[in-house]
Amino acid sequence: MQQQRLSGTLTTASQPNITTVGTLSGLTVSGTTVTDVLSATTANITNLSGLNGLTVTGNITANTLSATLSQGTLDGITALGNLSAITVSGNVSAGSISTTTATITNLSGLNGLTVTGNISANTLSGTLTTASQPNITTVGTLSGLTVSGTTVTDVLSATTANITNLSGL
Repeated sequence: MQQQRLSGTLTTASQPNITTVGTLSGLTVSGTTVTDVLSATTANITNLSGLNGLTVTGNITANTLSATLSQGTLDGITALGNLSAITVSGNVSAGSISTTTATITNLSGLNGLTVTGNISANTLSGTLTTASQPNITTVGTLSGLTVSGTTVTDVLSATTANITNLSGL
C-alpha cells in the first residue's frame, strides 16, 4: 500500500523506521533524549546534571557559574575585572601587587621590598644597608652607644662619664 497521506494513531510505541518528522512546532519528551547535536535558537534548559563536555563558540551569560577550569583555559585568562574578594590557598606569583589597604600578616621569605611612600609600623626591625642615613633625626633614649671614630656635637651632657682623651681642647 502506498499513500501520500496517512492519518490516525500509531498503536505500536516503538517506530524505528520513522527517520524524519519535518518541522515540529513543539516537542515534549518524558524520559531521556539521546542526540549527537542539539541546536536551538531559544532554549529553557533547567538541568544539565551529568554533562561531561560542553563546547561553546560564543559567550555564556549566567548569574552563577561554577566549574573547574582546565590548565589550558587558565593559561588564557589575562584579566578578571574588579573582584570584591579573592581567597588563595596556595602561593601567589605576581610581577606587582597594588592595594589601597591590605592586612598582611606574614612576609617571611621576603627578599626585597621597594616602597615609594612612607612605611608606618608599630615595630620595624632589620639592618639598614646604606651607611649614611641623613633623614634619621632622632633615635629616642639609648641605653648604650659606642662610637668608633670622631663624634661631632654641640653639647655633650652626661650624669656619669668616663672620658679618657680630651686632646685638642
